Amino acid sequence: ATSRRDGKSSRQGSAAGLVGAALCPEDSILICGGLSALMTHLQDKSADYGVRMERGRFVKSLSITNGQAKGVMMDDDAELEADLILSDMNPIRLFENLVGTNHLPDAFSRRLRAMQGRMRAARVVMTLDDMPQFEGLSPETQAQQLRQGAVLCPSVEYCRLADQEARSEGGATRPVLSLILPTLSDPSLAPAGQHVVSVLAQYFDPALPAEEDNQQAVLDAVVQAMEMVSPGIADQVLGARIFMGAALDQTIGPFNRSEQLSAQPIIQVLASLSGHHALGYD
Repeated sequence: ATSRRDGKSSRQGSAAGLVGAALCPEDSILICGGLSALMTHLQDKSADYGVRMERGRFVKSLSITNGQAKGVMMDDDAELEADLILSDMNPIRLFENLVGTNHLPDAFSRRLRAMQGRMRAARVVMTLDDMPQFEGLSPETQAQQLRQGAVLCPSVEYCRLADQEARSEGGATRPVLSLILPTLSDPSLAPAGQHVVSVLAQYFDPALPAEEDNQQAVLDAVVQAMEMVSPGIADQVLGARIFMGAALDQTIGPFNRSEQLSAQPIIQVLASLSGHHALGYD
């Protein structure tokens, strides 16, 4: 995550960049080493401001009295009182798991349930034994493009077919891919010479069980799609992790943007309805 003195940040890790800019207003910072290095850095800097971080302990629920949150219950049953509680997590997990539906109005709970399981995607993180080569990208621009992110969606018909397969078969044999190589920005995320590819693949039924056979099918579909633009990439894969269903909800969030457009700034609404994501909208 990178931040600048003017308080603005790059697209990647923008929230972390803003935190860094607030903690280090006089300096630009570059954090390498992934999330653990970022958290260590933030813990060290925030300690200067009197912040105490709890490691190895987890919030089990919010302590609620007369409809107001008064603190948090930890997983060891210790209660921490607080006048103000801030949460930066998946809203469904926050309200259903930590607040509890018994503390929520019925209408709000119904809206919350309607938003679940709507993201028809799977996330695949692969380790490759070498830098992949993508056809159509010159050697001069390939690294820059893959560092910023690329979308594999050759045509409208390609996207429609993927959508149809998801509805009839549970998943696309050639999904639409949004991919990025984080090791181009931070080589420490993989051994020397190897690379990590992070892929968000559409379209897959969100109710598809995260069983081994389904995970393998998702991985095969992603690799097959990537083979169209990067021949031989299947032989480069050293390992992979697949996140789907509830696991994807916990890492990315379960919201379908079309369900929450009324809560977004207009510029985000326009961005949401651009490109292949706009199919199906009037």
